[in-house]
Amino acid sequence: MKFRTISKCIGQYAVFTAASTLLACAVQAQTLGANLAVTGPSAGADGSGFDNTKLVRDGSTSTVSYAGGTSNQRVSVKWGSAVTFNTVILREAGTKVTTWSLVDNDSGTVFATGTGIGAQRVINLGTRSSRKINLIVNATSVPGIAEFEVYNATGTASSVPVSSKPASSSSAPSSIPASSSNSSVAPSSIPASSVAPSSTPVSSSSAGVSSSVSSVDISIRPAKMEGFAAHAGVTGGAGGAVVTVSTGAQLNAALCGRASMTTPITIMVNGTINHSNTTAQGCNTQADVIEIKQMSNISIIGVGTNALFDEMGIHVRDASNIIIQNVHIRNVKKSGSPTSNGGDAIGMETNVNRVWIDHNWLEASGGEKDGYDSLLDMKAGVTNVTASYNLFNDSSRAGLIGSSDSDDANTNITFHHNWYKNIEQRTPLIRHALVHIYNNYWSNTSQDYMFHAINSRMNAKALVESNYFYNVNNPLIASDDSSTPGCWQTNNENTVLPTIYYSRTVGNGALVIPAVVNGQLQSTCSVSVPYSVTMDRSVDVPAIVMANVGVGKIGNVTATSSSVPASSKPASSIAPSSVPASSKSSVASSIALSSSSVVSSKSSSSSSSVIVDNGTISAACIQLATNPSVNWRDTSLQTDQEIVSCLSKTLGKPVGYGENAKGGFDPNGNSKLTVITKNGSVSVEQQLLNALTDNAHNWIVFDKIQFAQPSEIGMYRTFCNNTTVQSLLGASEAECINYRQWCSNKGFSGDATCRNEFFNKAMNKSAIPIRIPAIGSNKTLDGRMTEAYFVFSGFAIGKDSEGVPTQTSESVILTHLKFQGAGHTEDHYVDPDMIRSTGASHDIWIHKNTFDTTGDSAFDVKIGANAITMSFNRLINVKRAVLHGSSDSRTINANITTTMHHNSFVTTDDSYMLLGNTLRRVPLLRRGKTHMFNNAFVNYRNQVLSLRVGGSAALEDNLFMVNTSLQEKSTTAASLAEISGNLFKDISDGSLRNDRNFLWFGSSNCNLDSSTKTTLTATNGSVANLAASYSAASQATINTWRFAAGQELVDYLSATTGKYGQIPFNSPLAGDKYYVLGLGKVSCQ
Repeated sequence: MKFRTISKCIGQYAVFTAASTLLACAVQAQTLGANLAVTGPSAGADGSGFDNTKLVRDGSTSTVSYAGGTSNQRVSVKWGSAVTFNTVILREAGTKVTTWSLVDNDSGTVFATGTGIGAQRVINLGTRSSRKINLIVNATSVPGIAEFEVYNATGTASSVPVSSKPASSSSAPSSIPASSSNSSVAPSSIPASSVAPSSTPVSSSSAGVSSSVSSVDISIRPAKMEGFAAHAGVTGGAGGAVVTVSTGAQLNAALCGRASMTTPITIMVNGTINHSNTTAQGCNTQADVIEIKQMSNISIIGVGTNALFDEMGIHVRDASNIIIQNVHIRNVKKSGSPTSNGGDAIGMETNVNRVWIDHNWLEASGGEKDGYDSLLDMKAGVTNVTASYNLFNDSSRAGLIGSSDSDDANTNITFHHNWYKNIEQRTPLIRHALVHIYNNYWSNTSQDYMFHAINSRMNAKALVESNYFYNVNNPLIASDDSSTPGCWQTNNENTVLPTIYYSRTVGNGALVIPAVVNGQLQSTCSVSVPYSVTMDRSVDVPAIVMANVGVGKIGNVTATSSSVPASSKPASSIAPSSVPASSKSSVASSIALSSSSVVSSKSSSSSSSVIVDNGTISAACIQLATNPSVNWRDTSLQTDQEIVSCLSKTLGKPVGYGENAKGGFDPNGNSKLTVITKNGSVSVEQQLLNALTDNAHNWIVFDKIQFAQPSEIGMYRTFCNNTTVQSLLGASEAECINYRQWCSNKGFSGDATCRNEFFNKAMNKSAIPIRIPAIGSNKTLDGRMTEAYFVFSGFAIGKDSEGVPTQTSESVILTHLKFQGAGHTEDHYVDPDMIRSTGASHDIWIHKNTFDTTGDSAFDVKIGANAITMSFNRLINVKRAVLHGSSDSRTINANITTTMHHNSFVTTDDSYMLLGNTLRRVPLLRRGKTHMFNNAFVNYRNQVLSLRVGGSAALEDNLFMVNTSLQEKSTTAASLAEISGNLFKDISDGSLRNDRNFLWFGSSNCNLDSSTKTTLTATNGSVANLAASYSAASQATINTWRFAAGQELVDYLSATTGKYGQIPFNSPLAGDKYYVLGLGKVSCQ
């Protein structure tokens, strides 16, 4: 059979021709005037994710500020007072940006959104006023912004087509400057050729039912049931037991262990479900699929980001009242090995009614030829389903409703706020069913990537409202694969960019392509739904959807249509997102990410986030703890106790000797939050001293906006008003505070040279009175999501004098901080440790900090300090990492107890010859005890551990790796023998237990050479099981997360250690190790 091809391209200008002609717009030039980003009052720039943001306002397109990632990256221009403007011009280095938003920082008002920036994007906004404008971008790979220009232009822009071919009925926008290679307009002024103006009411055409369009809010939203699932009263497992599982066998046992197959149950999944841990447990369960068959009233909900169904699908058959929420399902195959669920991530068939599929991440690494089928299929009688806030990505097929033209029993399906990312087809494919599709987002790398988006076939009826299609071929179609087409009704408010494009092969069947009027896809029939919803504007959909879809974002959950007040049920039994159908009031429920329970909020009939000290974490808390654009007091959490409780819970708990450290969190309600700010009358350093040196409970953070760019802090500066200091330095107070000015005045250039001259030479004098400040009790210094860093020196925890404690501090946490040294100088008179625990201080947690080329130690322990845990820190070229006990004679050091786990100790390749034989003291231990497990040592080769006067060390499952290129012997065997002999040659004066520690050669990014694996065998004396003194909770966590020394360990540590690493297992927000490792390899150096 021969086929003919119809190609149809409809954009701002319609061209019905095989060879398209490019059209351009000419406009009357506007007078832009001065670039306010440069000339405005106290103009400046900052950002979150972008480096060196001043480059976006330097007037040069040759200098570029680059982002640190690809999702929700922010760069901002700001002023000391509000400026009036009407035009923004953005200039990108390359074409990496996919979507962008311009947002007023203070009010959250979205000025404009769009797709793509390129060499120039001009946005005409109408008259606006702002003190700070945020540009938030998403990109295919790391984007760079060259210029972010702001103008209050004069003159009226108008446009006419300059092509010899006439434009179609849609006219060019009236606000595209002639010089623009890419242009956008604000939502309030979008021409009909791209989207209906915001003043046009957006309503569903359902018989007498209208849906209003809301204003934009890109914050994380509480999960809320809408559409057909809400209309039908889906409640899932509400009112039943809440069970936490971590394996497929446990999940199946929970399904089968109920009193009957209709007894409600909520199953919280906190781990990876795969073929190796899944077995049948009766009641129709299977070993190769999670089978929900002939049962009802079930909620399966993931904990945090921990619920991964790896190559294992979920199949729902002959079942009702089901919720599947907050789970990640990937790579489910129908051919190859292993197979599951016919290749569907979630498959529903045969008499399935009342289902909510919400906030899941469904993905496959290919299409049918690769062994995969669909991500969400509905067949043979599936009714009353809502699929909301799901991420569908990288699969050939998202899903169908109806498996054949005769499959006519499926209906009443709602899809809203889903993201179809790089999906080829079936988003969805519909046969016979009534389907409501609103506020969804499609994005692809190119238009030709997609076969079709919405395919309404075989008498299907689709209500298509306020969606956003980007790079979509055949966005709305009735394909010729069925003998009878389906139909649709649109609300004339769908955004399709960059063009409305159709390219479809036509055979003997029916083919319907919608007419296009004023850039809008037109209806082919009338469609109604029996409920109303409040929709977002289509232009706002990308930002809202990207901020909310997928796992780890459900936070508080509100069920509409059917719910009961929180007070009517025990706190331990209310399932998030589901409540009984018998009542009509609503309840907000919080998800317990700690996996212990699911607890209702204290307030009913509200979707606000309330955090209480009961192990729950609200959506507002998750946003506060993870979003760098949301400042500390900018959520519904307002009291100090609420905010500090949130920060404590999301940071997690230490394990080991320091397990009782609570820092600034007081469970009795007396927590204080201190936010360090800049540009005030009190210096940053003095603010820190004021907050850190007493004993009140205080959690100290840095203002996220003011410290969004690297900001150097020097605690030595509190001494700069001392005339002795000024005399010894040969510096004025201003030169002391700004040592770079001192260097410039004395002719020293370059940061490394300048720091060495100032700190290691000028300041290294016996009479210098500068000392590091001492932290009091009950303190947390938390640098999350900010770019403050400490230069030269840090802090003491407690004080001592001549070996005797003079201040004992307790319960101190230092986390997510960066310490930048000035290079090592032996016995510096300032004694510039970055962290020194001393004076018998105890209950200390040093966690997720970065130490780079420190002058002295990273974290010393002296004068009997004890009960200390150091975890997930990253030390780079630190010569003397951690001393335990400063003198053989001080018997108080027998009290020292430390746990060091999951730290990365790294000597970079370029420093190996310079530092390789001197990098040591991990630790140098006198008298006390240390338990070290799951640490990685990169390019360490000599005396990594020293034991004196009876010190005891237990080393378990640690990894040592040296770059193969740095071998110093004639053979690999000789090199390995030399290094393994040198690592522990200074242990004869203490006791060492050496269990499962290994040495490898490997590559510069720590790919281990398995052929070089060498067991480290050095031991001395006997060491007890030090973990026996830990709590049962610590021991359980350690055993659950213990890695064997090997490739997975070094990859996990490379990804998680240091200030900028992924969230590690201590936090309830962390993914499991498979999630972290699945993000891709991170260089260990």
